[in-house]
Amino acid sequence: LADTLCVMFFKDNKEKQKRMYCFTAFMLIFLLFALRHQSMGIDLGYFGHKMGYLSSFDELNTYSWKEIFEMESWLNYEKGYIVLNKLIGSIYNNRQFFLGVIAFISLVPIFLYIRKKSTLPFLSVVIFMGLPVFLVQFSGLRQIIAIAITIFSMKYVEDKKIIPFLLAIWIATFFHKTAIIFLVAYPMYHIRLNDLWKLLCTLFIPFVYFLRQPLFEVLSKLFKEEATVQDTGALTLFLVFIAVYIYLIFLNKECDENQNGMINLFYLACLCQAFGGVYDTAMRVGYYFMPYLMIAIPNTITKNKDKQEYQTNYVLVLLAFLAYGIYAIKTSTWEMAYPYYFFWE
Repeated sequence: LADTLCVMFFKDNKEKQKRMYCFTAFMLIFLLFALRHQSMGIDLGYFGHKMGYLSSFDELNTYSWKEIFEMESWLNYEKGYIVLNKLIGSIYNNRQFFLGVIAFISLVPIFLYIRKKSTLPFLSVVIFMGLPVFLVQFSGLRQIIAIAITIFSMKYVEDKKIIPFLLAIWIATFFHKTAIIFLVAYPMYHIRLNDLWKLLCTLFIPFVYFLRQPLFEVLSKLFKEEATVQDTGALTLFLVFIAVYIYLIFLNKECDENQNGMINLFYLACLCQAFGGVYDTAMRVGYYFMPYLMIAIPNTITKNKDKQEYQTNYVLVLLAFLAYGIYAIKTSTWEMAYPYYFFWE
């Protein structure tokens, strides 16, 4: 609908079409999250869970600003997220307003990035909605803010401004500690691989998957000794990611630095997904690198000069992510994304 209206009103101005489409799509998805019922998202704790985000918002806003800043800890929440709760509550102490502000903060950098980088914004939005990082918006409030900050930090990666980049990631860790992993994006974005190395990197993904349990046991001792092996059932998405990565490197043998960087970042998402079958946190770390697929695929498709191949690739990608997105939403568990309820229902 948004795409059709933009073409109708801005027939001869592609840039205005793009800006208006991104704004309209942003507003629709923002309202989807801002107006959802408070029961949608298990971490919100709507059903009497005292450690949920909603009850924490209520309780944190019973404290004074002095008590907030002097507070040593609150559950497992980072300080930045605690302060943000108090700031939102000081403006309007209302749970629905709180969810709306979080949705706004987390979605703005995504849609600004699509507007700036994507050659096919409609397809980018469909890909975004077909990725697990979209579903995190329902439940993982702290992490979606951290992800938004890392997306914002990408302009510093692209311009090779290391100090502002480090500062942005430092700020992101005040909302979710896992954001520290995004430091690897800076060198990874600028690495240029020849065809042989691309082949070796592709073969390394299934290698990691088949040895994921012994590798995980070693890594967990280095980074998180209490972590245990879990069966998260992430095989389907892992296979999809491998197929997409092969598709990208096959059709991007020669590409500019930005396209190369997007593909490299998605490669990290593939590696994280390889561990996702045995440990849920590994999959959540991968969320930081998934959004760049919404740029890499559309920009790959537009490079095709053959009109028939262009249309075929466009439709196949559109249908694939649409189908997977619907499947993921309908089968969502902790995200509780289906069925959808408005807050007044």
